[in-house]
Amino acid sequence: MPFHALFLALLTPPLAAFFLLLMFGARPLGAPLVLATLAPAYFIGFVPALLAGWLDVLLARHGWRVLARLATVAGMGIVAGLVILAPLHLEGRIHGVMPLLLPLALALSAILALGLALLMARLYARNRPV
Repeated sequence: MPFHALFLALLTPPLAAFFLLLMFGARPLGAPLVLATLAPAYFIGFVPALLAGWLDVLLARHGWRVLARLATVAGMGIVAGLVILAPLHLEGRIHGVMPLLLPLALALSAILALGLALLMARLYARNRPV
């Protein structure tokens, strides 16, 4: 799929914001709240998601299987979440285990976005004129 990395960069940040709001129990979880989180989500997550998309394309060219690619992208999401949390934890601004939901939300959104991208790539390859 020619736009694979860009697709992941556009889809992953809003999914991560949605899952993070859902995991933290935001109520009511409606369109205004989700739309309000899009700017910070794209500001923080666009470049890492784009890099994950490029890495996935590279892994696919080297013959990695789908499950290994999904695990790699999920691992990148967890690492990105921990990188975001590390300075806050070291400065004493966050405490407890609740902030660890951020890496989980990032990993979940990365898996879902890549899964959708792979599904769309298969449909694109199947319907592409020869």
